[in-house]
Amino acid sequence: MTATDSAGNVSNGKSITFSRVAPNTPTVYSVSNKANIVSGKAEKNATVTVKIDTNSFTGKVDSYGDFKITIPIQPFDKKLYITATDKDGNVSANNMVTVKRVAPNMRVVNAVKSTSTSVTGKAEKNSTITVKIGTKSYLDKVDSTGNFKITIPKQKKGTVIKVTAKDLKGNVSATREIKGT
Repeated sequence: MTATDSAGNVSNGKSITFSRVAPNTPTVYSVSNKANIVSGKAEKNATVTVKIDTNSFTGKVDSYGDFKITIPIQPFDKKLYITATDKDGNVSANNMVTVKRVAPNMRVVNAVKSTSTSVTGKAEKNSTITVKIGTKSYLDKVDSTGNFKITIPKQKKGTVIKVTAKDLKGNVSATREIKGT
């Protein structure tokens, strides 16, 4: 670099060395309370670290800039801290991600026979189960072990029974339909 004044005098040259700075903060896709993967975009070939409390999980960014790192399933509202480290050891700023809550799973709804007086199954513990038959609804809680039993009147064979689970935050599962046998 040189400087030239208004009279045209040029200063002695000065050289500058450019140094590499840390990678950009990784972009992280949403993480739910049912996911065991943290994924997103970061500098190609960098190493991405996911820090959860005192534990760290690492993975490589591929040549397209994508990464996927396996982690243990985390509770909703848990904070995850994600950084990228380049080959020279430069570390990006943290991207803090909060684990999101998703609707509960309706894992199992057992068959209902025409002689049955209940709908049973398994769902997220402490959620509320709604059984809808025609225009009538029957509700009860899932117990602390994930089992439920909702009392219903006997049904005719072929009756459509719709079952949903609702968690404490108000998230409702997909409807599970079964037909009485």
